[in-house]
Amino acid sequence: MVRHQLEPSRLTSEENAMSRAPLKLHVKKNQLHKDVDKTPGAKITEADIAKEKSKGGVYAKRAQFAENAKKWNHPGKGKR
Repeated sequence: MVRHQLEPSRLTSEENAMSRAPLKLHVKKNQLHKDVDKTPGAKITEADIAKEKSKGGVYAKRAQFAENAKKWNHPGKGKR
């Protein structure tokens, strides 16, 4: 049985992809609340998230994280 060899350029990109360390998530607590001028613990609304996403950059990333986190199964929320 003949094994097909990969092109050298493709092989190096695959090796690089495999050798990369996974990205780590660094979350600054209450930073999105500070960005939208709300007290920590206050509810972030969909309008707040949309406003931050429109700013772009790190603000959009924080807003996207908040949007994703709303879908998670948080302890004490009654979901199982």
